[in-house]
Amino acid sequence: MESLSLQDLPPTGGPNNVHPPPAPQGAPQLPPQDLDKDDYIPDSFRKASPEEVHALTVRQAADRKRGDKVRQSKLQELGFEVEHTGEILF
Repeated sequence: MESLSLQDLPPTGGPNNVHPPPAPQGAPQLPPQDLDKDDYIPDSFRKASPEEVHALTVRQAADRKRGDKVRQSKLQELGFEVEHTGEILF
């Protein structure tokens, strides 16, 4: 029995020798799609200076601390013990 390789086979149109249908004349051509979304930057993102980023980070940390403090006081009123209050972690 003779061994064949892919190079020995005649070119075909695909599985079961089916060729794709030709495009009709005058059919609209779609623009090629950019499938690489890594280079897309949303409008909400923008380049900022380090000072502006630092100010936003400080403000977010202060807002988070304020919210945590309110949440902890409400939980203490309901009888829950707040974790890590007064504990020293080594």
